[in-house]
Amino acid sequence: MTTILLWLSFLFAPQHATLRESPFRVMHLHAAARNLPDVATPGMADDVVDFAVMRQTRRVPAALIVALAWGESRFDPMASPACGVMQVYPNDLGEPASACALWRRDLQAGVRAGVREIEMMLDDKRVHNDLYLALLYRACGNQAFNGTCAKHAWVRDALYRWHTLEINSASS
Repeated sequence: MTTILLWLSFLFAPQHATLRESPFRVMHLHAAARNLPDVATPGMADDVVDFAVMRQTRRVPAALIVALAWGESRFDPMASPACGVMQVYPNDLGEPASACALWRRDLQAGVRAGVREIEMMLDDKRVHNDLYLALLYRACGNQAFNGTCAKHAWVRDALYRWHTLEINSASS
């Protein structure tokens, strides 16, 4: 049934809709996400993939969203210290603290917040649309720009995981 719905959404989505992925690519991304280590609930991985496909942008593709959600929370929307599967702090987006409860309760809202945060960081004039620097900024704040951020390995691991998911989801 899921395959049929994916095909229908692919075939009949309007041209102005969000980026569309081939149903086979989405199925492979589901399988790749379920095969990441420490995924206690494969159903949660499937939901994250579905929302990542829905919320992806040209600069923040679905496989990157999945890689970051796994790296931040292992797909657990109740993870801490921040909020939701993407581990976003509401004040970073100019949102009230109550947004945290929404991002923990509503997986799609949590993914949307994470994509919004990454897009915002890519738009920062200090980042110059550089994904590595945007993720470093996300991980360390302003320390990303003064050379004192100690999370380079985390960013490299996240980018490696993204590329691995891309390769695995493209193998159809």
